[in-house]
Amino acid sequence: MVIAGDSATETKFTWAAASGATLYNLRIKSGVPGNTASYQDIWGVTETSYNIVLPAGYYEVYVDAANFFSYAASNTVKFYVEECDHIHDFSSKESISDDEHQLICYICGYTKTESHNNVNGVCDVCGKSIYYDYTILDDGTVEITRNLKKNREEIIIPNKIENKPVTNIGAYVFNNSYVIKNIVIPDSIINIDEGAFSGLYNLQSITIPNSVAEIGDVAFSADTSLESVTIPDSVKVIGTNAFSWCGNLNSITIPKSVTSIGEYAFAWDDNLTSVTIYSNNVNIGEKAFGYIHGSNGNIDKMKGFTIIGYNGSTAETYAKENGFTFIPLDETSKLGDVNSDGKVTIDDVTLVQKYLADISELTDTQKSVANVNNDGDISIDDVTMIQKYLAGIITKLG
Repeated sequence: MVIAGDSATETKFTWAAASGATLYNLRIKSGVPGNTASYQDIWGVTETSYNIVLPAGYYEVYVDAANFFSYAASNTVKFYVEECDHIHDFSSKESISDDEHQLICYICGYTKTESHNNVNGVCDVCGKSIYYDYTILDDGTVEITRNLKKNREEIIIPNKIENKPVTNIGAYVFNNSYVIKNIVIPDSIINIDEGAFSGLYNLQSITIPNSVAEIGDVAFSADTSLESVTIPDSVKVIGTNAFSWCGNLNSITIPKSVTSIGEYAFAWDDNLTSVTIYSNNVNIGEKAFGYIHGSNGNIDKMKGFTIIGYNGSTAETYAKENGFTFIPLDETSKLGDVNSDGKVTIDDVTLVQKYLADISELTDTQKSVANVNNDGDISIDDVTMIQKYLAGIITKLG
């Protein structure tokens, strides 16, 4: 049987199974009635159907049923393929499996099936996620719930799935991996849930976009190679144990936006010797920072740990209650002190250079003190001015 399509639509051939046949050869001829020539032979078809798009014209077709010993031909079927009177408009795109999607012409209803086209784990035709399980939330946004491809060194999280913004990284989606070395988080993400990036033993740095409002409990815990992290001004909550057991983490700045830091948030971070807190009134949980792994499994107070913050702030209270050194910040941060360690050094120059080279980000607070020439823009001129200040060529920044 033949169901003829048009010049843009598949013609569908079907036939009855032949007894003893192991394969079929479809022989298509074209021309005019009474005068046809071979157009195309499709060899070795194992099913009892075949679809193909044919140009407009007259056709005759028959099928050979074959096995190892012989073959037999079926009756010839004659048909016409008409010229398509429109260009298909495949506005409707529907995922039909993990491997394929279907395109549907809204004019005539013709359907065409294609393999997904993978771009960072999402098909850029139908929007189906290929690398992730996910849930569409009540507000119409997407939460990624499971990582299906665990052998990737670089994770580039998509900002949309099914054309809906990805806002949440679910609990423990990427945890416990020696493979993952780099993660790119899009600026659509609002929440990083519990344990989402915990136990990534070869992850060295992470930039959290200026859209994230909450970093969940143990979100980055036990990322033992993690050396630096930028917490943006959008973050309000840092959960319990969020960055605990990150033994190589050596610098943390808490922006003004943060209102809560959970218990043990930065505990057992043996290389973190100071923290700068720009918030005046942040709730700081028990042993949030300044405590490291001690003998006999105890958690000990780090000797010489320093907290930099504002006079009269909860950061000062935490420092005094826990016996840590407190260094007050001026109400207006010192120009050039980009890493907020209380002095201007070559380390500040390096941070600005990395920012200009798009290697790392700066918070809004850091940007304000990096703009040492007060022209409203961070540029190589600011780097040069800091270098002149360090060399004693000039005596004042600003």
